[in-house]
Amino acid sequence: MATYSMTKLLIVCLVFTVLSPQCSYACLDKMDVLKCIEFFQGNAFLQYVDSTGLRKTLRFTKDTTIFLPSSKAFKELPPEVTSDNNTMRELLLYHILPKSINTSTLTNEQLLPSSTPGGLPIRINKYSNSNKTAMTSSGGLIIRSDENATNGVINLIDRVMYPLPTGSLYEYVANTASYQTLLLLAAKAQLLDTLKGGLYTLFAPNEQAFSKLPSGTVANLLSDIPKLKTVLENHIVASTMYSAGLQVVGTGKTLSGVEFSANATAVTLKNVTATIESADRSATNGVVHEIDTVLL
Repeated sequence: MATYSMTKLLIVCLVFTVLSPQCSYACLDKMDVLKCIEFFQGNAFLQYVDSTGLRKTLRFTKDTTIFLPSSKAFKELPPEVTSDNNTMRELLLYHILPKSINTSTLTNEQLLPSSTPGGLPIRINKYSNSNKTAMTSSGGLIIRSDENATNGVINLIDRVMYPLPTGSLYEYVANTASYQTLLLLAAKAQLLDTLKGGLYTLFAPNEQAFSKLPSGTVANLLSDIPKLKTVLENHIVASTMYSAGLQVVGTGKTLSGVEFSANATAVTLKNVTATIESADRSATNGVVHEIDTVLL
């Protein structure tokens, strides 16, 4: 039996390596989720599973779905996050669902309650154009899906789903030092309620972006509230567009009705292009991309 299993392992690995070098493995029969994670070289995930006391939970679970980031992705987390076991435990639980789900059954903007206390939801998004599709889980691109283990399902994603979406777009802006001018202007334009509800993508100009405007621009906007509202609505899109979605879809309309184009690194409206300096900051009602230029 052991010889048979090893032979099957070698055959599967060879086939996947030839056909798809970036996906060289597949869960084999009778592998539980822990063995499957190990098989997919999820060493960092397992390291934090052990340091946060979650191994027993995953060993004895009977039904789960795991969104598995690569070990390389964990290295991009801030040290203050990875060194705090309580934070890492919550982060890992956010990548674990309390039941098995097949991605083919999921729909765009669907929320899946995670295993965190209170069931903080993972947002699923589906994007497509004429020749390409993509699916994300809270912004993480699903690069391999529906690998079945004996007690659950594994989906490989390209990054750790961090930070956790613990507040609305309004709360994210209000609690970020680099968005205080944006917050002031949004309040004057009576757009704060918009940022508290709905489903939106916010291209958020930082303080540097407003400082680059010609002298008197902000004062002039404050004296013309309808124009100010239009300018701010240039930065809001009525759907959740993570970086992976921007790369697939590429274009759309803002709340102001103006066409924009974007990819993972920049957004263009009319003749103005802004660099995306920080992307994919999840909120409970959308996503924030920090930009370095105001889209006038």
